[in-house]
Amino acid sequence: MSQSTPYMTARIVAATDEERRRVVRDLHDGAQQRLLHTVLTLKLARRALEDNSRGAPALVAEALRYAEEATAELRELAHGILPSVLTREGLRAGVGALASRMPVPVDIGISVERLPSAVEATAYFVVAEALTNVAKHSHANRAAVTARVKDGTLLVRVRDDGIGGAQSDGSGLLGLGDRLAVVDGSLRVESPAEGGTLIAAAIPCH
Repeated sequence: MSQSTPYMTARIVAATDEERRRVVRDLHDGAQQRLLHTVLTLKLARRALEDNSRGAPALVAEALRYAEEATAELRELAHGILPSVLTREGLRAGVGALASRMPVPVDIGISVERLPSAVEATAYFVVAEALTNVAKHSHANRAAVTARVKDGTLLVRVRDDGIGGAQSDGSGLLGLGDRLAVVDGSLRVESPAEGGTLIAAAIPCH
């Protein structure tokens, strides 16, 4: 069983605190403000209706726009939180949801059924981070995600045909390594120049 070093533990704690602050900040600055505007605009619309004012439809339309924008911002914020499709239907469905938002085709080969929740969550975040890197940095034309259980360990692989050169000590992959270490897992990154990138994780299923 691997042991967390004090330095790694401090990184995990710092990353968790920063993520909590980000969520609070994004909620306050984004969706919460838009929802407040929605409520205020609806109150104005109600007053306009009571006064038989012609401005009521425009106010309702404005409130609807604020509500739709708040919904979109909450959806974006939720990308960093476990999606309901993962908790309801498992890893295959969760990865399918991630793949559906990708700008390039993603081949999915997941031959596992339901797994312990911590295992599914860790695997999901591995795939999410890997596909985010594919979308932002790889210039790939295609990606593939596979997952299977071998000898009590979930093996997750995300491969793309992009330009390679991914840095395993970047903040995203470093965070993945920390997350995997907490569940006694491991991360391997292969990313030769012009040779595409492979991100492989091994997660014990206990």
